[in-house]
Amino acid sequence: MLATIRMSTWLDGAMIRHPRVLSASAVRDALMMVTDDENRIDEIFTTVEITGACHLFDDEGDPQFLFERVLHS
Repeated sequence: MLATIRMSTWLDGAMIRHPRVLSASAVRDALMMVTDDENRIDEIFTTVEITGACHLFDDEGDPQFLFERVLHS
């Protein structure tokens, strides 16, 4: 299970909010406010865990959010 995730916000291909490191539970809570689809949220977390990152796109196909796995040493 992921402990922390780095999240950045994008608009029209440009980063508009620098990455923030958040707890996985904070990211899950934020996503639950946007969608009640727990399966989709689980899919996002699985993608981040397996591949290291997950992009969420807007209706035009531009990246809107980037979630990245944070590795701890």
